Formats: sequence, structure tokens, C-alpha cells
Amino acid sequence: MQLDREYRFQSQNKNSVNLKSLEFAIVSPLMNIKSHSDNVRAISCSDTGGIYSAGYDKRICSYDTDSPKESLTKHDKCHEGAICCIAFDSQTKTIVTGSYDGQVKIWNQAGRCLDVLATFKDTVTSICYVSPTNEFWIVGNNRKITVYDPRNISEITPHISDVCGFSHFRVQKLHHSLNSNIVTGITPTRQIVVWKYNPCATYRILHGHTDWIEGMSKCTVADGESIFTGGQDGRLLRWDCVSSIGADLYACQDIADPGDGKTHRSGIMCMDYSIELDAVITGGIESEIKIWYLGERQDAYELGEDEVLETNVLFGHDEGTKVSGVRCLCDLLLVSVGHDKSIRFWDLHTKLEITSIDKAHDTPLSGVEYCSSNADIGTYAVDDHLVKVWCIYRQKLKYILNVSGDVLQVKWCQKLSCWITSAVDQTVCFWNTDGELVQTFWHARSSLLTCMYVDTINNLLLLATADKVLEIRDLEDFTLLQRCRGHTDSISGIIYLKEKNQYATSSWDKTVRLWLLHPTLKNNNARSSNAMDPLGLSDEEDEGMFVSTYEKEHPLVPPKSLKATSRWKRKVDANSNLLKGNAAEPEVKSATGLGKKLQDLEERLGPQLIEPRVIQRGRRRMSIFNSFRKKN
Repeated sequence: MQLDREYRFQSQNKNSVNLKSLEFAIVSPLMNIKSHSDNVRAISCSDTGGIYSAGYDKRICSYDTDSPKESLTKHDKCHEGAICCIAFDSQTKTIVTGSYDGQVKIWNQAGRCLDVLATFKDTVTSICYVSPTNEFWIVGNNRKITVYDPRNISEITPHISDVCGFSHFRVQKLHHSLNSNIVTGITPTRQIVVWKYNPCATYRILHGHTDWIEGMSKCTVADGESIFTGGQDGRLLRWDCVSSIGADLYACQDIADPGDGKTHRSGIMCMDYSIELDAVITGGIESEIKIWYLGERQDAYELGEDEVLETNVLFGHDEGTKVSGVRCLCDLLLVSVGHDKSIRFWDLHTKLEITSIDKAHDTPLSGVEYCSSNADIGTYAVDDHLVKVWCIYRQKLKYILNVSGDVLQVKWCQKLSCWITSAVDQTVCFWNTDGELVQTFWHARSSLLTCMYVDTINNLLLLATADKVLEIRDLEDFTLLQRCRGHTDSISGIIYLKEKNQYATSSWDKTVRLWLLHPTLKNNNARSSNAMDPLGLSDEEDEGMFVSTYEKEHPLVPPKSLKATSRWKRKVDANSNLLKGNAAEPEVKSATGLGKKLQDLEERLGPQLIEPRVIQRGRRRMSIFNSFRKKN
């Protein structure tokens, strides 16, 4: 516990609270306050010097460190059973108590019960307030940790259980100190479990898909931002934040198709959101493109007499080929690319194909990117080092980006007015609108890039690698700022949630994960003025760099017997090295036929070999070849 005074509080199996001073080397009792009629079971302190105690007499007492006896306030009959634990919420300035009656209650500092946080079937044994996440961790006789958010009185255990690994431990006591990022737990088997807050770790894990996720998109609605995901299971899921205050709890909803089928005939490969139609457009594995309306179905324009409203399924790509990319353009235009090597333009008003470009690349197309400022699209293909830029109105090729390696991802950066490409040769290149290479950055990791996202709001570039790592880099100088780990398979999609200031990623591990953007990365000016170290080291890197206090005070020193400090040790080492140097190896070489031939060749050509003669020049030894170079 932390206070603004140098005091120590101690509660024993008595009816009093001892206040001890820490100003001297010898701890001595400073004051004895008798405030309870039964055993004092728990004490908690606030960050401003307040003291709160609870006991078996069902009473909560509050004190002040400046004048404990004068400021003593008693609140009786707070629970039906004995109170066994108490905690203080430093953000809302409230008190939380747990009792043998199984109830967890929230109190204000005046002693008024605000709400019942939870009701358990058995005794509540421990409560601790975790300040970095603004959560309460509660443990009962079942030894399971339950997490509640006091801001909206909701349980969030299912949303963070996978991240924290609660299922691996049975805990009976919890402790967290103010202004600390560590929670300590004690198990019935006398083990200590430590949880450390990591701002770069997974914030939330969303489960809903039964197969890997391929596509991801978002849309802004009246009450927030919605996430859309589609995968191999053919389902299109919508994720909406259902909590109004800070808990970030998401609900999953299946989007029903107005057409005949409710899902794709096979999996979903790609998707994009149309603002004009308020619909999500998805491309499937079996050449179909579907339109999923979110609200009431409204056409952008009134149909003429000779116009016929087509179905919400668009067919045009060769049967059985994958639609690898779709992008919504201006004026209700849609562009799609597929493994049939074609680029097709659609009118979303009439649901008809306008035109197509066959054999746009020599290999199957793997994606398309839209440049809204110049009305261009960039396409790239499998095992191809060319990025072709087309005009969306004339459907003609404008210029080509000649990348040094096979292209993996292509993105348009509106802020810098340039194309950004990633290739298999670990390069990330920036190109201007004339097709000229502006700058090249080398990605040091040996793993290939699977996904890329340009965050122009925070001036950041997000890269997902095949080793399941999400890297956050500066958009202009490519400096590594943050590294996020947590997915168990490749990352397939990245989006930025502006209202929450979070990133969402989809993966082949069938999950959607939310990540918090570190506060130091929000302001681009602060990043440029202050030197920053990369955030979010992996567990292996963190463990290798961590040195405990005991290890610092008692460093490991090799014993003298292992050091070459004596004459005898040096003599033994010299003799052993001499024996090793004189060890004959011809018997080993001649053990095989190839060894005999090599030995004969060495004996025959040995006299003809000219070794460089070493000459002495002052205190410096140098080769004759080096001296010859200097003369010339």
C-alpha cells in the first residue's frame, strides 16, 4: 500500500488497528486505534492518505492519516456476513468490499452503498483493484479469478481470460500496489503467480469464426464503428461495441443476405465497405461477388423504365476461380480482380458489369488498391514483380512500378501521395505518381510480410509478418516503434478504430484481436522530438534482458579454478593446445577413398604452392602483397 505519509498499518486478530512510523530504523507503534468490535480482517489505503478497514463485525471504518482518531467514521451492517476483504478504486474514488455472504459491494467514501458488483455462491476471499486496466480481480473459494469493470458493472472475464491465462492457475489471494503494473497471486500449493501489465499485448480477443479469417473491413455508424470479418467458413460477422463506458465489450452478429443464400457457397476471400450503398461487398472463392446491405435497402437512384434491378450476387469471373480483391470506387463503381487474370469494373447501381481487362497480368492477380486522388487503381499478381497502375475511367494502363522482388502487398498513402509496396526480398518501397522510386527501406526480419496498413491519422505504417508479429513503424523514416505479439497464426487483415484509438487484426487462428496504441505513439510531433525505444519486446527478449535485484547484488562470478590465473593453469593450457596442434590427421583423411585422393593431390601440388612472404617493417608486420599494393 502506498501513502503520502511514512506510515505502516497492521491489522491483527484484535479489535484495533496499529499505526507504525517508518521514520526510524526500528519500527515502533505510533498509535493504536480501536474501532472494531471483532477481528479486523482487511485494510486498504487510498492515494491521498485515506485508510479503510473492515472486519468480522460487518463494519467499515475510515480514517485520515493526519488525525486518525478525530477523523474516525464507522459504518455498521454493511454486509449480512463478515467482511473479509476490501479494496480502493483510485479512479472513481470508491471502496469495494467482499464478504462471507458472497456479495461484492461498491461504496462511496461517505459510506453509502452505490451498487452490488457481483454475487457469488460462496465466500469472497480476495479483492484487488488493478490500476493500469481499471478493473477489479475477485477470487472466491472456487479459486477462480473473476474480473469486473466498475465503470459499467459488467463481468469481462471471458474477454481477457485467454490473454491472462486464468485457467492455468488456482489462486486464493491477490495483491496489487498502487502505481504498479504487477498483480501477485498466491495458490493453495504455496506458489506465487505474477501478472505483469503489458500495453503492447492483446487487449481483447473476439471469437466467432469456425475457420480461418481472410477479409476484414469497418464502417462508421451513428453509435460507433463496426468491424466486419469474413473467412473460409463463408460467414460474414459484424462486431459492435456494446459497452458505453470504456470496457470495450463486443457483440457478434451474423449478417443475413437479402439474396437466396445466407452465406457464400464457399469461403470469403476479400471485402470492402461501400459508403453510398451502406453495404459490405465480399468476394468468394468460387468466383461470386455478394452485396450485403446493412440497413434498409435503398438504391442510390431511381430506376428507369428500361432498367432492371438485378440480384445481389455478381457473376463475371471465370467459374471456379477465386476473387482475390474488391474495392469500392467513386460514383458507385466497383473493381474486382481474380485468379482468372482479369480486372472487372461493375456498376453497383444496376449490378451489371461495365467492362473487363483480360490477361492484365501473366499470373493470377492477388489484390487491388485504390488511389482516390488520381482515380487510379494498382494491381499486383502472384510471383510477379510488377505493379500496374490503371485509370478507372479509361480502363487503360498508365504506368508500371518495377519492384525488385515479387510483390506481396500494395497500399496507397494519401498523406504522402505515394504508393507503398512490399516484396519478398524484404524491401518496403515508396513510389511517386510518375512511377519513380522515391525511397527504399529494408525490413530486417527474415519473415515475409502478410499484411500492411497505412495509418495516416497517426502517421504510422503497420506491417504483419508471417511469424505472427504486428510491427508499428513510423511512416516517414520506417523507425520501429512498437511490436505486438499474440496471434497463433498469420495475420490477414488490419484496421484502425479511430474512436477507440485501437487496432484490430484478423488472423488464420480464427480470432479477431484488439490492440491498444501506446500513448507515446499518438502524437507524431512528440515522437519526432524525443528518441524512442521499440515497445513490446517478446517474452524471450524480455526474459533475456531482465535482471532481478538479487542478481544485481549477487552477480555470478566464475570460480578461480576455472580461470587461467596461475602459472600451472597456463602451462597446462599451453601443453594441451600444443598437443592439439600437433595431432596428426592423415589417418582420418585416408580412411575413405576421397580422403586418399585429396591427400595425394596435396602432396603433389604442395611444393608448387607459393605462400605470401611476411616482411618485417618496424613494429608492423604486413604481407608482401599489401606492400606491393601500396607501392602501386
